[in-house]
Amino acid sequence: MSASTAGLQPRPPHVRLVPAERSDAETSESESNPATGRRAVAPAQPRGSLLAGRTHTPGSEKQLPDSSRPRASGGDLTDGGYESSSSVGSAARARRARKTAFRARSSRLDYETLDREGNSFRGFFVLFWMGFVWYTVTTVYHSLRTDGVPVRMQLLFTFSQDAVNLVVSDGVLVASCFVPAVLQRLIRWRLLPLSSAHVLQHVWQGLWFGAVVFWTFYRDWPWSHSGFFTMHGIAMLMKQHSYMATNTELHYKKRLVDSMEKELAELRKVAILNAGAASYEAAEEARARESRIQFLISELDALRPDLVRSNVQFPNNITFVNFAYYMLVPTLVYEIEYPRTTRFRPVYFIEKVIATLFTFSLLYITVEHYIFPILAMSRQIDFISSIMYLMMPFMLGYLLIFYIIFE
Repeated sequence: MSASTAGLQPRPPHVRLVPAERSDAETSESESNPATGRRAVAPAQPRGSLLAGRTHTPGSEKQLPDSSRPRASGGDLTDGGYESSSSVGSAARARRARKTAFRARSSRLDYETLDREGNSFRGFFVLFWMGFVWYTVTTVYHSLRTDGVPVRMQLLFTFSQDAVNLVVSDGVLVASCFVPAVLQRLIRWRLLPLSSAHVLQHVWQGLWFGAVVFWTFYRDWPWSHSGFFTMHGIAMLMKQHSYMATNTELHYKKRLVDSMEKELAELRKVAILNAGAASYEAAEEARARESRIQFLISELDALRPDLVRSNVQFPNNITFVNFAYYMLVPTLVYEIEYPRTTRFRPVYFIEKVIATLFTFSLLYITVEHYIFPILAMSRQIDFISSIMYLMMPFMLGYLLIFYIIFE
């Protein structure tokens, strides 16, 4: 490395930490340099570091007395006796930085969005639906020529088999999903320890989903019933997991915020009581106390927003009404409160209802005329031929299901 390049490199600071306990001889020897006659000064500790609770003075290291160091419950302690919550607050800030805030988002496939943005794929979307319309007309024409009916009803008759039992089973499945809401209320009332939340969550989810799979095999339903019940069970399992995991994390944050607020109030009370002290030790303790107060304030500022959404504050969201609303919302991720539009749009609602019914009709026609017959004759044709016949219908079915779910 050349001399000019070396001169541009920043020199790392030399930081030396003073041990907790040293004899006077060690102190004088380490802080007095025989060659220069200068005394070393301990560097200032950054706010939020593990040594934020200690006060370094030349030649010694003092700690705040126990009366000046209130301890917050439920966390690790730093070297100075304070609870270190920087990891929790830092994690909250990092997650909030990664998390996208809720805002109004229009679908890329909505007519007004395509018209406003001038999407270059607009013609492709129109061609896609024109192709589906012609595909439907061709299928109906062929069915009229061969079967005398526009659309076969064999798949619909399959759905009607044991339908009452399926409806009752699905109702029991949905009702059993309220168990996590009961567990969260018990944790809120401190009838269950918070430390058992994760264990109860995974034990319940394992037993619950095992019962869903067992009941599907036990009833020996047709593939349509078994597929619906299993997929609905998977969706409800993910909903329960998100509800339990989110509220358990918020319980930890709430209790941490409460303990930090209590510690902050006690530190400020001690600061008021010791405001008139003029000794050197009192001044050092006051500086360390003020540093801790600023640290707690910054951590509280990072944690409190996670406990509030709009007009709802945790744990006021842990109600059966809130959980029932979450079960009806088409999402797998739980939030304390979801954003809403300022007004109800009847035209947009009717448009989405018609699009949903039309898409379901296309899906039914695809399954009834192009998938169900191939599955019925699967024993009569070879495996390669069945794959060739089912490839395109399944791809169209996946596209339609994707459109129904996300639109």
